[in-house]
Amino acid sequence: MSQIHEQLHEWSQKAPQFLWLGEGATGDWVTVADGARLVQNYEATLAEFGIEPGQRVLLGVTRPIRFALLWLALLDLGAVAVPIDSLAPMSERVRIAGQISASWVVADESAASADFGAGIVMVDDKGYLSLLRSAIVKAERYAGGGVVLFTSGSTGEPKPVGLPLAALWQAAKRVAAVATALCPYSTSMPRWWES
Repeated sequence: MSQIHEQLHEWSQKAPQFLWLGEGATGDWVTVADGARLVQNYEATLAEFGIEPGQRVLLGVTRPIRFALLWLALLDLGAVAVPIDSLAPMSERVRIAGQISASWVVADESAASADFGAGIVMVDDKGYLSLLRSAIVKAERYAGGGVVLFTSGSTGEPKPVGLPLAALWQAAKRVAAVATALCPYSTSMPRWWES
């Protein structure tokens, strides 16, 4: 069981009905228990489709809850998740997929007809995953998984910056510790960073 699975499992045992992720615009919410189950299901499906540790995956999904769950599933697989605005012009998304040598693209239905030069996993409006095309390219692997973020591009082209999963985990723990210091008496949030 990976660190993400362990943490989600622990949360779901301690506070299964805790509202974990929400979308203000739609009023949709996911509890910790449902989130843990969905991340595990997405991870199994993505692995079955052929996404492997170290592969770069361009992730462009409109719904915030789905985006977060898929991102966690990709990180748990050890893939390098590269988030992109799903509303960006298709030409920009294709350009970035090429720039990062993406092996896979996980995106909404709007990306189905684009030629990314990579495998495509489509996410429909109900959150179901479909394999549209298997990976064509094997990208250079990034050991340990993580995420690739892009600089602002203020000096010209945005540049990719890789952050390993361990660094992301430590940053999340620091943010949570600050939140606890600011609101030490809150009992509504599981104290996962202390484990």
